[in-house]
Amino acid sequence: MPRPDNIGREKTQQQQVLRALDKLKNDLRDRKPSDLESMVKRQKKEEDELESLEKRQETLNKKLDEAQSEKDPQKREETLQQLRKEQRQLQDDIEDSVRRLRKLQAKKSGDAARRAAEELERAENALDAGDAEGAEREMTEALDDLKQARRELAEERQRTEMKLAQELLEKIGNDIHARIARQQG
Repeated sequence: MPRPDNIGREKTQQQQVLRALDKLKNDLRDRKPSDLESMVKRQKKEEDELESLEKRQETLNKKLDEAQSEKDPQKREETLQQLRKEQRQLQDDIEDSVRRLRKLQAKKSGDAARRAAEELERAENALDAGDAEGAEREMTEALDDLKQARRELAEERQRTEMKLAQELLEKIGNDIHARIARQQG
């Protein structure tokens, strides 16, 4: 059976540990975001942007299908002209995404997005040459590469999240060890 003076001392130590844990909780809540946290947020934002680019490409692929089935040559040409314009804008947006991916050091994702932009350029050239089938093939490849870029970026983000979790666990461990050392000292 513990002696009454030990119970009081143990209770005081428990209160100190609780205060230390509360301080640690507050420190973690109030700390500034790390470079890894910032990187995860930027990667997620770019992942969302790639998904948006994918959807735009899917829409353009459908528009090409509709244009090919158009019987009126004048209306088909107008639709194809509009499609070229939208395709060019999408290509520019993908090239912007490639630059952002480089800044995020997401090489595999950036390479896939760069291929998509190149395929869209070839699709535009095919449309200009009147080769709708060639354009469709290149547009489908571009869509596949956009999907690949997003998958690659999602994998990179997951790796970054793991590094972030490891960083946080190390910080918590170091804080706990420091608090234990202060209490024992």
